[in-house]
Amino acid sequence: ANMHLVLTTRVDPPLPLARLRGRDRLTELRANDLRFSAEEAAAFLRNVMGLDLSGEEAAALEARTEGWIAGLQIAALSMQDREDISGFIQAFSGSHRHILGYLAEEVLNQQPGDTLDFLLQTSILDRLCGSLCEAVTGNTDGQAMLESLEHVNLFITPLDDEGIWYRYHHLFAEVLQARLQQSQPESLTGLHARASEWYEAHGSVAEAIQHALASGNALRAANLVEREKWGLLGRGEVNTLHRWLDELPVEIVSDNPGLSLAYSWIYTILRQTEAIESRLQDAEKALDVQALLTSDRPAQIGDAIRGEIATLRAEIALGQSDIPRAIALCRDALKLLPEDNPLMRGFATYFLGHGERGRGHMAEAEQAYLEASLLGLQADNLLIALHALVNLSNVQRAMGRLGEAARTCQRILQILAERQRQAWPVAGLAYYGLGKLYYEWNDLSTAVQYARQAIESGQRGGLTGLEFDSQNVLAFALQALHDPSGADRVLRSLAVKIEQTHHPVHTAYAAAREAHLRLIQGRIEQAIHWSKNCDVSSEDAMLPYSREIEYLILARVLIAQGQTEDAWQLLARLLQAAESVQRTGSLIEILILQALVCQLQNNFPGALDALEQALILAEPEGYVRSFVDEGEPMSLLLVEYRSSINQQDKYGIDNQSIRLLAYTDKLLAAFSRPVPAEQ
Repeated sequence: ANMHLVLTTRVDPPLPLARLRGRDRLTELRANDLRFSAEEAAAFLRNVMGLDLSGEEAAALEARTEGWIAGLQIAALSMQDREDISGFIQAFSGSHRHILGYLAEEVLNQQPGDTLDFLLQTSILDRLCGSLCEAVTGNTDGQAMLESLEHVNLFITPLDDEGIWYRYHHLFAEVLQARLQQSQPESLTGLHARASEWYEAHGSVAEAIQHALASGNALRAANLVEREKWGLLGRGEVNTLHRWLDELPVEIVSDNPGLSLAYSWIYTILRQTEAIESRLQDAEKALDVQALLTSDRPAQIGDAIRGEIATLRAEIALGQSDIPRAIALCRDALKLLPEDNPLMRGFATYFLGHGERGRGHMAEAEQAYLEASLLGLQADNLLIALHALVNLSNVQRAMGRLGEAARTCQRILQILAERQRQAWPVAGLAYYGLGKLYYEWNDLSTAVQYARQAIESGQRGGLTGLEFDSQNVLAFALQALHDPSGADRVLRSLAVKIEQTHHPVHTAYAAAREAHLRLIQGRIEQAIHWSKNCDVSSEDAMLPYSREIEYLILARVLIAQGQTEDAWQLLARLLQAAESVQRTGSLIEILILQALVCQLQNNFPGALDALEQALILAEPEGYVRSFVDEGEPMSLLLVEYRSSINQQDKYGIDNQSIRLLAYTDKLLAAFSRPVPAEQ
């Protein structure tokens, strides 16, 4: 009972190990136990080998050798008296002559011929399974060979608990690849080609492309990239697609209109608009050449590509604020694109929504975004579907339908949860929309929660505009929670980030929103400073909807300065534009400001009339902050309005007046002002 048997061996001995293990009569030290950790490797290199390495250099060497002690010792011996230690560590690989010599003498030269062939031929693979190895080697014993290699601990590591996937030790794989290149260079093309075919058949397109390129079959790789491009774009894997395209020969890309368009979509997503047009021209040239060389090419294919080109040019026009051209290009694209291409029709319809929204036509924009979301879902492309829903919610908010806007945002989050995609950046856009809505409803703690989630999502996904807009919502919510110092901290942080990005649209919008917040805080001089330096004026010949927020804040500054006539003229023009397309959200805000102008002019009938119109529009959707943020003048005006209702015969008050009276009480309560007792 007190006897212990100790075996040291590279292979599992023919003993009943499983039974001994089950009875707790077996203690094992295997490769993972014998490998040095980063700390152990650093101590070994310092104390035993006498090397004075930095922590980063020791960690890099440990990672390179995967804790293999002999590999560490070989590297340490090779570094003796070297000056460029960091350069050596970077270059240290399986092609190092001492590593080659050690593994050749200790391992490779001891293997039977069939095992050595298997090792060499499968060394081109980053990971191995039985059927993949059989496809590459042409033999039928792939799984048995892998299990045999694991049994003898031949520098192979299982990647799962089922014994299906394995990989070679990195240095060992590099040694094998060097031996293969030296002894069988002519076999590399076929090995990589067979690996590419296996991966394609098993749905692993990334590996299929990698091995197609390694086999020298760039045309096959190009076809795979074109086939996979929408899957990658839909999943947001822009960098992967960009890398694949860059690895293809330039002439193959330029001869393939689909690949030139893939570059164009990448540049669109990355906002590198200056690079898009040249790629579109490449696509047009390639299409013309293909039309000359292939007379039997279906005309619909050419129309589809031209429709895609028109769609991309529409996006460029939107970026240049050329709304009429963008709308015209979208409509041209929809005429060219076939009905059985829901993805591209979805993009064209989505950009059409942007164009209609850009000119303030919300009903048309709403229809376009709704259709685009349905087309995106039909094409199983969440990228277009969810972004269309985000913009649909924004349009619904602009039309004064706050409840619908909130339900649309929740629908976005629901779709992401169903697909287990909650971490996608588009979730942040939904959080931002909900933050705006709950702020308007005066549910400030919920607004703060959603704003913080949106900021985090924007930072994680690199969506600068989302991060900036959400910080504005957070600042307003903190101010409403009587935390002006917290609001100021957010604005200071935002200013630093905006300075770093130098984005003119974000800069202008953030500056306007800050001026609005300063007015709420009573810091009028800072708001006046903004009005003197911004590039909007009450005398502008045109008042584009895209700048409406800035014009409304400018009107507030004019009111704060007592310039009521200028403010009234500006608001009258904004009101006419909003009424013509039924932008209820804008109408509410404009009427509120008109009421304040009339109040300053001592035109109380006019003030109460404008206020009542605003209340009638706002009450069904529960607007609160649009009134409360205007401060004490609005509070006094609401008290006056309530008094005017009470002066009517109580038995003659209609249902609308009863609703407005209750609504007025709700708004006054939000000011924390007690409702005066009824006379």
